[in-house]
Amino acid sequence: MSDIADVMGSAFNPQEHDTTQEFEALPPGEYPVLIDAAEVKLTKAKTGSFLKLETSVIEGEYKGRKIFHNITLKNPNAKAEEIGVRELATLGQAVAMLAITDSSELVNKAVIVKLKVKDDPQYGKQNEVVTFKPYGQPVQQQQQTTPAQQQVSQPVNQTQAPQGQSPASGGQAMPWQK
Repeated sequence: MSDIADVMGSAFNPQEHDTTQEFEALPPGEYPVLIDAAEVKLTKAKTGSFLKLETSVIEGEYKGRKIFHNITLKNPNAKAEEIGVRELATLGQAVAMLAITDSSELVNKAVIVKLKVKDDPQYGKQNEVVTFKPYGQPVQQQQQTTPAQQQVSQPVNQTQAPQGQSPASGGQAMPWQK
């Protein structure tokens, strides 16, 4: 006998087993994820480039599930490129980066992704990332303020946060950075 037969009790016959893997799309909502991989790739037509992100859900019922997302960086279609630049800016702000020079800088950063479900005629129901949000910040509830309180509150300047820190966290390191 060999090692597989020893473990399985007899020779393993692959034809006797179903090999289809169906992964249901995650329900629409927000999920905390860790960026596992980030890589800049050329489009199939080699006329543009995109940032390929691979993330894993890090909390809750769907912990461990993978979410993939591509962000357009360069494209002959100006509108597609504009949307991609906006997405990259949203991601950069969510991870509190003031500048991104290399895709590897995004790896091991945690963010919240907001997902929706789209029904693709070829592939069926799939998740689509709608936006990125900072991870580790408490959800702010709507509070009623008086006109005097509104005048006193000052907007937070995003550029004042040290790299790796979020202005909304009071300049403290995020939980995954401790």
